[in-house]
Amino acid sequence: MEAPALDAAAAAYLSAVHAMAPGRTRIVDKLPGNYMYLGLVGLLLPAARIIHCVRDPRDIGLSIYTFRFHGSHGYAHDLGDLGWTIAQSNRLMAHWRHVLPNPILTVCLDDRMTDFERTLSRVLKHLDLPPDPNCARFHESSSPVRTVSRTQVRRPVNARGLGRWLTYTQELTPLIAELEQAGALTGWRRPRR
Repeated sequence: MEAPALDAAAAAYLSAVHAMAPGRTRIVDKLPGNYMYLGLVGLLLPAARIIHCVRDPRDIGLSIYTFRFHGSHGYAHDLGDLGWTIAQSNRLMAHWRHVLPNPILTVCLDDRMTDFERTLSRVLKHLDLPPDPNCARFHESSSPVRTVSRTQVRRPVNARGLGRWLTYTQELTPLIAELEQAGALTGWRRPRR
């Protein structure tokens, strides 16, 4: 694509997201499939800051399978497909970290639990934002939330999503097999209960 076409596409995207949040200077687009489009993001929005949130892939799989996403998330209905998709998303993120000009900050859910203040500080620094006590009280905000995590963002930071997969180890066998085959469980320890 030539520069004018890229500029037009960027303007159309920004217009659409600003229409959803008029008057806001910062907008977060947290769709689960965004990792597939980061190459385009790098071309359209070279100043965009990317935050890659990670957690144990087995917990991710359980969460997605539990919510039963529809539409373009056909992989969400089959545990084997889900494991394969999660592994491929990790592989693609490793590629984006290597080739994109955009800064990418990886935030692990475990770190949010064990050291919320330090993790928050890293995120704010990545976004060039000053410290703000409201960030620690995110759960008190009345801002609309239009995602499946709407109930989670109304609660303080908690460890409910960590190690949840352990209860369903047998049921998650196809997911875990795909993750193991792809090497996507390297570095993830089995949490203590």
